[in-house]
Amino acid sequence: MPNANHGNQLSNDDYRYESISMGLMFDDMRFSKNGVQPGQIVPNFDVFTTEGEKLKLYDLSAGKPLLLVTGSLTCPMTISSIPSVSDLHRKLGDKVNIVLVYVREAHPGEKVPQPKSLAEKIEHAMQLKKVYGTQFPIIVDGIDGELHRALDIMPNSAHLIDRQGKLLFRSLSATDNASLEQALAAINKREPLKKTQSQRLLVPILGSAGFMNGTFTVAGARAHREMIISALPVYLLSLTSSLFFFLPEHKRGAMGLITMLSAAAIGAWAIYRTWFT
Repeated sequence: MPNANHGNQLSNDDYRYESISMGLMFDDMRFSKNGVQPGQIVPNFDVFTTEGEKLKLYDLSAGKPLLLVTGSLTCPMTISSIPSVSDLHRKLGDKVNIVLVYVREAHPGEKVPQPKSLAEKIEHAMQLKKVYGTQFPIIVDGIDGELHRALDIMPNSAHLIDRQGKLLFRSLSATDNASLEQALAAINKREPLKKTQSQRLLVPILGSAGFMNGTFTVAGARAHREMIISALPVYLLSLTSSLFFFLPEHKRGAMGLITMLSAAAIGAWAIYRTWFT
């Protein structure tokens, strides 16, 4: 059965949630059957530039394949993906147009709440562009996320569509570089794709762990509190990762996970020695 928490099954209020929950985070771990599937057409929705100009989605293609990356200011995975998306833009920008689609806030807080108007959403997109100096274009979805819902409302997914709007490939994460580059290479060579989607998520989550603490601080204290309630192990991973401040952010998550697993193993051994020997 399609997941009722995805896409067009949602009310506008549910789409623009004020608080993150464990259920929402679990929904983000797999594509549902409600979004546009590979081989189907992504509708030519209205979108907006950070200057407020209205465009049609297909206008962004300009005769090239179009890679749509979803994201928001309060999404650690979005922030962690900016360097890799920028690298793709530098290497392949002459062959494919790469655009970030600003969607709903992944972890709204007091400082960056869920937008209640298109103007607020555009303001958040401008803030993302200013703070992180993105070189690839940013467009803004409608306030109720028409395009985002069609793409299955993942927080930082990547969708490759052709000049006619057909979805060729999709990935749960925009940092799944190997899958994205393979798909883009096949398209440029006019070869058939070996696979049309990737749902790899463990490595992207680890890569984003070093960005979580800072991203939640940008969002506001509420984002920290709600992550503690909804996903304590992930939040503890973010805190442990922050201990490795001397490493690049994208490498901190792996070290944080190793540290947590080591601590758990030592704790289990201590309990065993105390109670069973």
